[in-house]
Amino acid sequence: MNLHHICLLIVLAFATTSFQSSADNFEVSYFISQGLYTPWESNQSSESYDIAHEGGNAFSIQMSTSDERAWELYASDFQVELDLNNGQNLFFDLTTTQLGALKLSHGKSFSEYYGAGIGVTHFSPRSFDGSGKDDLSFAFFSGVRFNVTENIAFSLDGRMQFVILDSVTNIACSGGCLIQIKSDVWSHLQLQAGLTFRF
Repeated sequence: MNLHHICLLIVLAFATTSFQSSADNFEVSYFISQGLYTPWESNQSSESYDIAHEGGNAFSIQMSTSDERAWELYASDFQVELDLNNGQNLFFDLTTTQLGALKLSHGKSFSEYYGAGIGVTHFSPRSFDGSGKDDLSFAFFSGVRFNVTENIAFSLDGRMQFVILDSVTNIACSGGCLIQIKSDVWSHLQLQAGLTFRF
């Protein structure tokens, strides 16, 4: 069991406990996502590697503790393509699990929120038979929900994600590593639209 699975179990346990204590303030959102990524910098040369978005989706569970504050469990799974500049591309699943805190603002026909979260981002190669890796990540985010009915809303969400790449960030390793990424804070923007269900 890797680090992001352990983190997921912890936050799911927290979410279950919170849900039982505040079931009247419980919202579940599903998003279709688009990612915009900064390049990865090589630790072996002056090269940089562009990253393209292939597709992605995300889930958010928000549990209000008052009219203005809430906890959030957030999980996303993005498919990305890494250009190695030699005619070869690598395909990755980029899975993020985070626990966040939010400030809420309610209007008559819509509601707004902003907050921050911290958790783990897991890199898992799909086009290469190698091991994945886990890195600490944190995010700042905001969103708006337009009420369709009392229990359903159309949601827009934006998240600036920061992944702390460790000092030895080897990518696509199986006996050897195709590339080594410079230790840095890697950022990417997630733009999302979806539906929110209130319970």
